[in-house]
Amino acid sequence: MKPLFLLLLTMATLRADTGLQLLVHTPGSPNDGPSAGASYSFPDTAIDDGSEVSFRLKNTSTTQVYLVSAFLSSNSSFVISGTSLDKCIASGGAEDFSVAFVPRAAGSASGALQIAYKAYPVSTGCPTDTFPNFDVMSLTTLQGNGLAATLSVSVTSGSATTHLRYGDTIGFGLVGIDASRTLTVDVKNVSSGPLALPTPQFVSPVFSQPPFTLGSLSDLPATLQPGADASFTVSFTPTQAVLITSSTLTIGARRYPLSGTGVLGAGLQSLLVSYTLPNGVHYSVSTASPIDFGSVTAGSSAKFTFTVLNPQTNFDAVTIPNAAISGSGYSLANVPFPKTLTPGEQASFNVIFSPAQAGTAAATLAIGSLQYNLTGKGTDPKLNPVFQFTPAALASQQQAQLSIQFPDIPQANSTGALSVSFQSAVAGIADDPAILFLATGGRKMGVTVTAGSGTATFNGQNSLTFQTGTTAGTLTFTLSFADGESYTKSVDIVPSTVQVASAAAIRQAPYLTVDVTAFDNTYSAGKLLFNFYDANGNLMTPGGITLDESQDFHQYFFGSNAAGGAFALQAKFPVTGDVTTVGSVDVTIQNSQGQSKTQRLPFQ
Repeated sequence: MKPLFLLLLTMATLRADTGLQLLVHTPGSPNDGPSAGASYSFPDTAIDDGSEVSFRLKNTSTTQVYLVSAFLSSNSSFVISGTSLDKCIASGGAEDFSVAFVPRAAGSASGALQIAYKAYPVSTGCPTDTFPNFDVMSLTTLQGNGLAATLSVSVTSGSATTHLRYGDTIGFGLVGIDASRTLTVDVKNVSSGPLALPTPQFVSPVFSQPPFTLGSLSDLPATLQPGADASFTVSFTPTQAVLITSSTLTIGARRYPLSGTGVLGAGLQSLLVSYTLPNGVHYSVSTASPIDFGSVTAGSSAKFTFTVLNPQTNFDAVTIPNAAISGSGYSLANVPFPKTLTPGEQASFNVIFSPAQAGTAAATLAIGSLQYNLTGKGTDPKLNPVFQFTPAALASQQQAQLSIQFPDIPQANSTGALSVSFQSAVAGIADDPAILFLATGGRKMGVTVTAGSGTATFNGQNSLTFQTGTTAGTLTFTLSFADGESYTKSVDIVPSTVQVASAAAIRQAPYLTVDVTAFDNTYSAGKLLFNFYDANGNLMTPGGITLDESQDFHQYFFGSNAAGGAFALQAKFPVTGDVTTVGSVDVTIQNSQGQSKTQRLPFQ
């Protein structure tokens, strides 16, 4: 088809009424990008390296559509890719493509970027069954400057070595399914100074398992001295009969697409083997790549369903005599062999991995003469600890007990660490230093788990004592182990009214003194009410004395306070007359949660 197109091309100059516009587009961007203008300049680029730009050809016309047959470059140093031939660009539509500047020689280079196209009215659209005399239009002039070569890249297959320019395809040709072909890539510093060597990598589509693999890069130097070279290998191991072009080898900014075609072998080699995970994900496999069962808890199992297909493209039936597996922890189920598969027919069976203990386990699966390597890892069962507190409902200013129980009895010894953290519920208060483990005076402690025991120990004890502090908030206990497993339990310390720990009333003529020790886990105490009673228990005139100490409490709690919500209060009242006539007093303290009142305190 393409030679026919080339014979029908006719040259045309850029017409003022054309609706095609060339834009410099950023892939993935929702915006079209700026106009490319009359000329586009690439950055200076070393010989055989590449600088690449993405263009967008947009139809801005409201009256015409354009049938674009080809994108053309008049200079071979400018390489076009990513185009779709015979593309009809509708009104408002666009076609994206890329141009790479790959200089063949040092010095300036330029060339016209052109398209072969034909315009049609929107009402009729593009034809689908005729090939018109295409017009050729220049979109822009491409310019660039070639520099002296720095890194020379070549690929060797057998005795044949091919020099690679940026964007050249590394082809593996035809390779039998489950067979492998390996090529050697050589890189050489052809500059006059040391050259950093980027690590070779593959770029492949997400969620794919490309049949291309890199050999070991451990001997690849980070820097190449002038004239020095290094090499690494790239292999192609197809698992299906198809042309595969989905991966690219990158060496820094240098890109080399990979291409190979899997072909069917004979007999068992022509079969296609795949497996399906328990979650339904499907993978093709080859004898060259191990099949990983992942991590499985000791005492449980993972089941993979294997399917053997005789492709429809085969001419002959294939007989599978048997299937067998060797390796501890692996077994087969529902094996249908011996069985003869006609073209298009398939058979399935299960491979079950049931590790008895923690550790890596390997096995070999044989399907007739085909052999596949299996690997999996047994892990210790999760401990699923239960955190038990005494008392069960925690509050501020407690010394509480914590024990850790295991409903599923541990099967192995292990050591871990228990820590406690605190998230304050009081705005402006970050922490409460009174929250700690008594045994360590801090917030961390070692934990021992013993095989056969359902209770963890702390320095040989079945429980530990901790302080809850005097601030409302959330305590979070975290039990962690060296293998990365961790378990948490959070407990809320709810806001409460002021809690009085002790109070006393003392006569110190001519004063009456009231001492109160308490804590406020909301840090919001403010108003105080003192009621005085005579020796007969009658309220004395002038009645209760109310004080608003909100400012003093706030300054105390939010200043340089290291006591959390705990406080000690002393109030002195001057008395005119006989202080012994005052028999007792009670105190009411108010915070954001309500009021707290002491018992009636007799004066001593």
